[in-house]
Amino acid sequence: MKEIPWIQIAKSLQSDIVHQRRYLHTIPELGFREEKTAAFVAKTLEQYGYCVRTQVGTTGVVADLGLKPVVAIRAEMDGLPMHESTTSQYRSLHDGISHSCGHDVNMACVLAAAKILTEQGTPSSGVRIIMQPAAEESVDAEGKTGTFRMIEGGALDGVKAIIALHIDATMMPGMVGIITESAKVPASNFKIEVKPAVTSREEPFDCIRAVSALLQSLFGSSAESSEKATIISAIETAPPGPQSICQSATLRGSFNSFSKEARREQMKCLDAACATVFQVGGAYDLEYLDSDAGGELDATVTEIMRQVACEVVGEKSVSVVKRKTWTEDYAALLKETPGSMMLLGGQIRTSRRSHHSPSFDVDESALYIGAAILAATAQRLMEEHES
Repeated sequence: MKEIPWIQIAKSLQSDIVHQRRYLHTIPELGFREEKTAAFVAKTLEQYGYCVRTQVGTTGVVADLGLKPVVAIRAEMDGLPMHESTTSQYRSLHDGISHSCGHDVNMACVLAAAKILTEQGTPSSGVRIIMQPAAEESVDAEGKTGTFRMIEGGALDGVKAIIALHIDATMMPGMVGIITESAKVPASNFKIEVKPAVTSREEPFDCIRAVSALLQSLFGSSAESSEKATIISAIETAPPGPQSICQSATLRGSFNSFSKEARREQMKCLDAACATVFQVGGAYDLEYLDSDAGGELDATVTEIMRQVACEVVGEKSVSVVKRKTWTEDYAALLKETPGSMMLLGGQIRTSRRSHHSPSFDVDESALYIGAAILAATAQRLMEEHES
């Protein structure tokens, strides 16, 4: 078996990673609407020699290298409904939408890993790149998640293992975190239907936006916590009434918590948020829908990723870390196939930023490390499958 200088190969792609990340950062799109993003990643993967399928699970992209892909590398594509307050040259061009969780970075690292793997020759089995929509805005009009839609579209068909990366703006550049604890995260879906006191064109939507904004302000600060829940919501347009007067509007979303206590806390806060907004008039109906606990991280795949990370960057740069609330969407994929996830350090040394905040940004200096570990882990997993 030949020794592959993964870190050197990846480092040679650093400028490409940064360029692609910055371009993606300028065009953030909300869940199930990632048309520009999907077009860019699909074109890039085609140029790398992958067989690409688009419109998987609505806007998702699936790209295969080799005849029978057994290993998948996944990244999320969507941004958040949040104004970006940075003044960087690559700040969001879409007003009110930003990549304030770092999915632009995740995609760029996965694209680089995909390119590295093509340079090793077409594997006898194969690797699949999955670009998933709607990891943030959890449900569509039918109450389905982006993960569900991708699975429904066959994204995991034939896949024996899946790996992923998430940038971590609270971890120093060059550091790698391997998540080893349970990935099970109960997700409870909800629906709020608003009926205003006086029908108008905008009043229902004003109420919905007020509830959504209040939820973000209440729970946005818990995005860094591994113990609290986050609530992500999306406005669903209701059919207009006579003379285009809007009779109602609906907000759908989900809250994800790591304990029963956190779940009860979030339900109370959700009830209180609705009551606060509607105390001046109007009516609302809050309904809790289905819930899903997600799957477990696989011990074998996780250990392979940890070993590879230690080989690539050295043991001193690799640590075992707890899950973060902004990685929870991945758990649903783990119900279908064994997998693992790593966190990649990207903290700005002089100005630490928080995920899900308007000022979010990262230090880009060591992004190539993420690409190297993803590519090397995928290669190791393919070899394990073939042996």
